[in-house]
Amino acid sequence: MIYLRHPLPKNPYPSANTLHFPHKTAWITVLCTTIVVLVLGLTTLDETTLTLSRLLQQTVLLPFFSGALVISLFLCAYLFRKLRHWNRDSLYGQHLIWWKNKTSEAIQIAEHASLFPVDNATLKILNLEGEMPASKDIPRKLPITPDEHNGLSRTQQALSLLLSKLSFSALKNPEALSEIWLFIRHGNDQVFQDAVTLFRQYYPQFNDVAVHTQATTPDRSMLDEWIAKGFTGFRLLVSLELHTKPEDEFCEHGTAFLFCWNEKVASQHVPVWYFSSVTSPLNTLTETVQILFATERVPSAKLRHLWRTNISGEGKYLLEEAINAAGFPASSQKWHTLQPTDQWSTGYLWLMLEWAASAVRHGQQGQLLAAAPSLSEINITHLSSYVPYHETDYETREAQSFKYTLFASLSMGLCTIFASNLFSAIFLTGAGEGNMSDYLISSILVFYLIILAIIVFNEFRYQNALFRQLKCYYY
Repeated sequence: MIYLRHPLPKNPYPSANTLHFPHKTAWITVLCTTIVVLVLGLTTLDETTLTLSRLLQQTVLLPFFSGALVISLFLCAYLFRKLRHWNRDSLYGQHLIWWKNKTSEAIQIAEHASLFPVDNATLKILNLEGEMPASKDIPRKLPITPDEHNGLSRTQQALSLLLSKLSFSALKNPEALSEIWLFIRHGNDQVFQDAVTLFRQYYPQFNDVAVHTQATTPDRSMLDEWIAKGFTGFRLLVSLELHTKPEDEFCEHGTAFLFCWNEKVASQHVPVWYFSSVTSPLNTLTETVQILFATERVPSAKLRHLWRTNISGEGKYLLEEAINAAGFPASSQKWHTLQPTDQWSTGYLWLMLEWAASAVRHGQQGQLLAAAPSLSEINITHLSSYVPYHETDYETREAQSFKYTLFASLSMGLCTIFASNLFSAIFLTGAGEGNMSDYLISSILVFYLIILAIIVFNEFRYQNALFRQLKCYYY
């Protein structure tokens, strides 16, 4: 998934929370300005024209307006910087929320079931009920025999037993099931025809559903395609792997899943969500895992079990270290390795998914699944009972924006008042007062327009820079 290739770039600008008013610098500047203006006022007094009003102007009004103008300029600069950085934080926060929602796309496992030589294997491997036998003690074949009386083969018997574990209660009506995907190891045309016939006999309401068959079991990458493209209705996926050759040594098993992408599930069971996965080379595994945890689709505090299969040697230890580096301590890691036999079977990927889904339904919260598509890559994904949705708090955002804008406007108003009074006290006398007032007001307006233009320019420059950094997430 493109959104999981790289983390969202960090905000290149400091947060608004890191900006503080420079009290010490501001008040020292005010004190120095006031003293300088007072000294200048005292040294420029003319004894011949000295009056009480002139004395008050030179020794009180000018120092006061000078100090007030300086502190209001500091306040204005601080508040506008605060407003600018807060707007940047808000913009970046919206992109971060969008990225987290994109990386949390998932499909729901409405129903699931499995066949395995050990009864209640999920509960036993989780130590909820009993204990899982050692690998050497696990039977290699399912306790299923052909039904000669009804003319059912062993494959049909296994398929019948597997489908009987599905209630299809998640479907509101039969038309909701849109497609069936049937994978039978080494199956031929006759095997698939018998399987489809059996299915239609058991569930005549699904006679018009399209059936896709395949003699090899695919990996779980097809689920990522379903998440990316989306689909309507429900899809039933059935995988069955039985021994067909004398040299077969893998554990026979079967799995069945009822998936939906954007449908309302009628079932009352705990929901199970399968998140889009990411495949990483071993040399970038640590960075990839950190990105995966940064999505917060399954918080570390709610991650209970970690599942892996066909991962050994270098990849095994790199994965453990990567998860430890992502903030999930080794003491909290409960690993379950699913490879009961030396002979590898792709169907183990789906069996691991079914067991992890059962763990979620039994209150075990978040699950992490890892597998090795090749010797140099590891694929990782999550299961959870809910899909987090991060939403912008627009009410708080508008209130904060109004507060900063109001304070910045008031500080600018104070600057205008004090600047006008200061310059009036210095320059405005006699007949030239009106012309000087017009000139002063025009100068202040031009000054503020220049400041506003600089602020707007910087905001557009920041947004363009941020979009350039994020363009890989848009295209």
